[in-house]
Amino acid sequence: LGLFQEFASEMTSRNHYASGRAWEVVGYTTNGEADDWGWGEEKIASFTLEVGSSRDGFWPAPSRILPIAEESVWPALYLLHAAGPQLQIDSLRVQSKSATTLALSLTMQNNGLRHFYSGHFCCLAPVSTDTQLQPDGAWRSTRLGEACVTLPPISSRQSFSFPPLAIERKPRSGLVEADLVCEQQGVDDGLQLRTRIRVRDDDSTLSLCGDLCVCPQQDTSALEYSHLCQERVKAGSHCQAALPATGGNNVASGVDDEFFAFTATQYLKGGVCKVATTKRDTLIAVYGDCSRVGAQDPLAFSNSEGHLASVEWPCVAGSVYYLFWNAEYLPGKHSFSISERCGADCVRAQHKRNRSMRAQRLTRSRQS
Repeated sequence: LGLFQEFASEMTSRNHYASGRAWEVVGYTTNGEADDWGWGEEKIASFTLEVGSSRDGFWPAPSRILPIAEESVWPALYLLHAAGPQLQIDSLRVQSKSATTLALSLTMQNNGLRHFYSGHFCCLAPVSTDTQLQPDGAWRSTRLGEACVTLPPISSRQSFSFPPLAIERKPRSGLVEADLVCEQQGVDDGLQLRTRIRVRDDDSTLSLCGDLCVCPQQDTSALEYSHLCQERVKAGSHCQAALPATGGNNVASGVDDEFFAFTATQYLKGGVCKVATTKRDTLIAVYGDCSRVGAQDPLAFSNSEGHLASVEWPCVAGSVYYLFWNAEYLPGKHSFSISERCGADCVRAQHKRNRSMRAQRLTRSRQS
């Protein structure tokens, strides 16, 4: 699942198409179609693209042929490159160590379907003279002020984390920039990665940032890390920016696809959670985990074809579940309810607390 989500996220980064499994984007299940067969039988990563927009319909105007074709170029190129080894930045973190020192942590991933072999190295070079790199450990310095590290072999779909690199800069310099170059030693036409990393140097970025602070890339030549990108993510549009949901009644827009985060509270064992709505044309999916590329671990799905959308799944107190309302059919604003009940052999989460309260009452009784 992670492979398909990662590829789809990168393939749609420029045309901004929705991506996901069938129920996440078109609102119905399609078990057994060609993409399933390709992966299940031959381990071929294939995708079905529905091009254009809903305004184009099934017969776009002739004037839309070229724009639609152009929107499909980058997805095809990305998937073509992913057939071999494909090196890219998987994650980036920046921490403030002192008034003048930052610690940069990078993780590189081989996002391709073939293995990435040894003999490669990566170097970071500061863009401004106000910035100096302080390599130690696995990082080594060069006469040009670069910091370089050797890349080990990275198997397909695996990653490698560099040790943190100290960066000295003027306090609150606005923007810290460094050029990252990864290439094979002594090979001019080997696998290469060239990216300018831009880190916004302010309190919000250095203290509040997570995965969503890595800004969407319009091309591979630059990567920006800023709290402003995290703030631009619309609430509910990603599971990491999920809207809050509680037991009882909640409201979805029914206009935009929306994620809600719900934390079960009632049962440590044997609990069953339920989400339901009385609105027609609705679709609900429930997930047990969330990563930077989207919701993981699908637990339940339902649409309102022939019945009202309603799902149940085993749930545990303290666990967070991600509820996804798909607005493909534009149902409009609607309420939905969340409830918990005992399934079998239940243990209530309040059991220890209630026992403690009974013990307190018994103690008070004895004292009186």
